[in-house]
Amino acid sequence: MKYSIKTIFVSSALVTAFIAGGNASAQVAGIATADPTIAIARAKALGAGYQQIQVTYDSYIKQIDGKSAELQTIQKQLDANKDNQLTDAELKIAQDAKSPAWTSLVAKQNEINTLREPIVIAQHFVIQNISEQYNAAQEKVVAAKKINLIVTPDSLVWAPAAADVTNAITEEIDKVIPVVATTPPANWQPSRQTAAIHQQIQQLLVASARQQAAQQAAAQPATGQPAAQPQTR
Repeated sequence: MKYSIKTIFVSSALVTAFIAGGNASAQVAGIATADPTIAIARAKALGAGYQQIQVTYDSYIKQIDGKSAELQTIQKQLDANKDNQLTDAELKIAQDAKSPAWTSLVAKQNEINTLREPIVIAQHFVIQNISEQYNAAQEKVVAAKKINLIVTPDSLVWAPAAADVTNAITEEIDKVIPVVATTPPANWQPSRQTAAIHQQIQQLLVASARQQAAQQAAAQPATGQPAAQPQTR
């Protein structure tokens, strides 16, 4: 199933429900865990910011969805064995042959990338503004809970749920920056760290969209009549 950029934007408002853990946040023997990316993804400002970007760039998003449908049509033309899987080998054959479909594919992808660029930059701007509040929020949690050491969850083989203070850090971020600007200054460029966090958050949103689709498919009536599905274009 293909997920349009609009679907991913809508899912951003629901990402908290998908990735949020329990509300327990403490520390065990002075040691706690926290995931910076999830703390930022759960921030109220991120959901509000992504929603505002969706409104601001609504015409761009509609164009991207339309051109993405056109791109799929072109890809089918290049699918030599018609197995609905466009491989690198098939692409190389088309490229070497200077196929008109290959030329159209490259041109269409460039059009989509051009339309997507200001949207992604705006998302980066939101994320970077939130990220700048992370260290101060973490320090407040460390002081309040008398934590001696914080590590990321993937640095441990096991830790009790009570050791996770990610939610507590998000709560501190929300106090300082409940909303965030979504329009970056002219020629603004994100940091490498921001770009990395953005990629990780987008992966969370795609996973959220896939989980929701799977849950809706599982909830279809046993009578054989499919339940109404959200448009994913």
